[in-house]
Amino acid sequence: MGLICLHIFGPTSARAQDYAVDLGMAFQLTNILRDIGTDAIQGRIYLPQEDLMAFGCTEQMILKRQESAALRKLLLFEAAKAQEYYTKAQAAFDALPAKDRRALAVSEIMRAVYFRILKKIEKPGHQIFGPRVRLSTNHRLALAAGVWLRSRFS
Repeated sequence: MGLICLHIFGPTSARAQDYAVDLGMAFQLTNILRDIGTDAIQGRIYLPQEDLMAFGCTEQMILKRQESAALRKLLLFEAAKAQEYYTKAQAAFDALPAKDRRALAVSEIMRAVYFRILKKIEKPGHQIFGPRVRLSTNHRLALAAGVWLRSRFS
């Protein structure tokens, strides 16, 4: 989401900045995890070097697209970080006045979609170097409708 979007959506509460920063970090981590395979094809790795080393993963393992138990553990570690940011963003969102929560309906739709993507990445059968994780159009539309309705009637 990022701080710049606050100027577009218009929330005025100081707590909205916490929401934007935490949600932005959650989105970034989710994207990094979702794109490990496609980034590797292009010779890029966005996982932190210290985390690679801590889990016994090498850049070559990733660039050669070699799935391993170590890489799976690293992925779950990074997913837990993303989960923490989603949780912090939720707490900040819940603390906002109703007017600001309504103004952030679009970012909440994005949060719902990205959170579901993260949950798919965390599943045991997820292939790190398989097809890019996506939600169907119907699933995205259902999430969007649910978030929008909650934003208007709560």
